[in-house]
Amino acid sequence: MSELAALHPEIEGLLREIAADPESNLLRLPRADLARSLRAGTLPDRAPTTGLRPAERELMRTCRDEVAYLLLLACYHQQTNAPQNRYIVYSTRVNGDISEDMDVRWMRLARKKLGMESDARLTEAFSLLARCASVDGRGWPTMFELAAASARLVPSTTPRNYAALGLMLGGRARTGVRMLKGLRYDAPRMQLMAACNRVFGLEKCGRLDLAYDAILTSEWCDIGALTRAFFGVSLAAQVGRSSETIRWASELKHLSPTRYNLATLLRGLRARRTIGTWAPTPDAFATLDQASRVVGGPVEEIRDAFM
Repeated sequence: MSELAALHPEIEGLLREIAADPESNLLRLPRADLARSLRAGTLPDRAPTTGLRPAERELMRTCRDEVAYLLLLACYHQQTNAPQNRYIVYSTRVNGDISEDMDVRWMRLARKKLGMESDARLTEAFSLLARCASVDGRGWPTMFELAAASARLVPSTTPRNYAALGLMLGGRARTGVRMLKGLRYDAPRMQLMAACNRVFGLEKCGRLDLAYDAILTSEWCDIGALTRAFFGVSLAAQVGRSSETIRWASELKHLSPTRYNLATLLRGLRARRTIGTWAPTPDAFATLDQASRVVGGPVEEIRDAFM
């Protein structure tokens, strides 16, 4: 896929034609299909090769990869654009500080990859995609709808991950967790995202015990060691496992998180508490106090975030 292909005027023209066609169903799932996918926690099948409108057929022939990629960027943009969701997917940078917020940095990198000169140009592209993917052709589609549209063009595990996260953020945490079952990635960062989302979804279901077990059983890549230890401290404390809280706190201290890393993880913890994902359990404070006395270091800031 050419890095600049997403800017080609012909692609933009095809998307505008699809957005203006109320009968287009390539990126815009019929309501019945969407409802069935939501209930089952599955993504729709790959788009058919017959029965397509002329613009849809041309898109499938010439630029399906580029448009599928743009739809995934739109998923990420939607997730980070909501203040309460910005730190749901955690920072994976272990060494070195980053001076700018995650979404600001990502927008700059996305613009560079697509050859776009401004945030406004990227936002225009997302708005056009929204009109193509929205069920009624108006308003902004959900993250699940955007991921489903991407999967229709190029099926892969990445749309499934974003769809699962969209379900969790939309109040269907159990269905989202079910979507993540057996999900595996070759790319370490996406594997980390899947592991984080599984923990987040179980936490949002109110199953802190299963969320903690997911830390132990999920596949974590090397770049996820810091995030895993942070999760380990906070969730082991929540379920009152003192010795395990101390063990995770020691591991977290050994990893020596930078100020940026720790601040990002703490913001994620506070953000999830703000949106009602979790609340401190009666065991948490005593367990964190004990770990703070024994280990010290980052666990003290985690304890403060629980207050």
